[in-house]
Amino acid sequence: MRRKESSRGLLIVLSDFCASYPVSEALITEVDDVENSPSGNGQTVRPSGTMATEMNTNSCPGSNIRREEMHQKTGCSFRVSGISAEVLDEFRQLSDDELRKRNVFRYIADQKPGYPCRVSLVDAEIGEALLLLNFGHLTSATPYRSVGPIFVRESARETYVRIDEIPEVLRARGRLLSVRAYDSSDMLAGAVVIETAEIDQSIQEFFADRQVAYLHVHYAGPGCFACRVERA
Repeated sequence: MRRKESSRGLLIVLSDFCASYPVSEALITEVDDVENSPSGNGQTVRPSGTMATEMNTNSCPGSNIRREEMHQKTGCSFRVSGISAEVLDEFRQLSDDELRKRNVFRYIADQKPGYPCRVSLVDAEIGEALLLLNFGHLTSATPYRSVGPIFVRESARETYVRIDEIPEVLRARGRLLSVRAYDSSDMLAGAVVIETAEIDQSIQEFFADRQVAYLHVHYAGPGCFACRVERA
């Protein structure tokens, strides 16, 4: 008899709680059904799967989101960064012949989209000058150490850095993206090839894994590095 009173008391407390906060009716029903459960001991009360999902408002392990902000977040906050504009400083005023001696080539954009800048993370305008050069985007001493060709707009002077915003180069229709996840030791933790419409979902799915420290996004066709994404 005492056990039944205990379960009813819990139901009353939950009912009072619901007056101030919205709680799934499935949870209340489950508590009410404890008395009629096969065990009938009233000692184990588990929220339904729906309730568990509703309460899990922070899907970004390892982020700096404060507890009082969790209800305002629908996913992991992230930062997208281009490469430093300083990579261009030694090349800006060089002639085509001088650039070639340094294994750098000057191009003029003849279509848009088609020449994505890795500094500003925008596609070059038609007629705009770009430099094609080799860049080390993962330089640590691991088997995944990587360098490769990238385009940069010769006029780019400000590095793209935004929080919770996707740059236009990752939105262009028809592009395939390769998203590569790395752990804190710069070892590959996962990878996927997606369409640009799937980039938001892909970021959230990777950052839900505590093993993932950051992402490198590449253009899947040529395989060139595009940008870095990390938790904000």
